[in-house]
Parts: sequence; C-alpha cells; structure tokens
Amino acid sequence: MTGHTSIIPNAGIGVLGPAIVRCAELCEAAEGGEIFLSQATASLLEDEYLGELVIRDVGEREMRRSRGAVRAYELVLPSSGTTPT
Repeated sequence: MTGHTSIIPNAGIGVLGPAIVRCAELCEAAEGGEIFLSQATASLLEDEYLGELVIRDVGEREMRRSRGAVRAYELVLPSSGTTPT
C-alpha cells in the first residue's frame, strides 16, 4: 500500500501522469503489508498527531520507471513494529 500527494491533471481519458507513476512505484517497492509514503505525503503528516503511528525514513529506493532513486517513508505502529492493518 502507498500514499502520495500531488495535483493530478485530468487528461480527458482518465487519470494519468507522473504522480500516478510515483504512487505505483512506491507500491511496488513496499513488501508484504508495508505502507510506503512519498516524501510529499510524509512532509504533510510530520506535524500531525498520529497517535501511536510513526513515519520512518526507509531511505532511497530505486524506481523502475523514474530516473534515479526516490526517498520513501514507512507508516509503522511502534508498539509492535508492524504496519497497521
């Protein structure tokens, strides 16, 4: 699962563009129940009260469709060390 924040233009034939590609890439990078967030989404949430949820920087991840690596963040529940369901 993933979360990304961006403005997505409607091309008249559905939703397309780099924001959708970024979201798909982050989803592909996440494994077995992980929830990855983009830097844009993590930045928006950093000042919010998340209860026991924590946003953890998991470093740069190589993306297949984009050039270079993208910094990813994981949404985790610190008391159990697992991703929330």
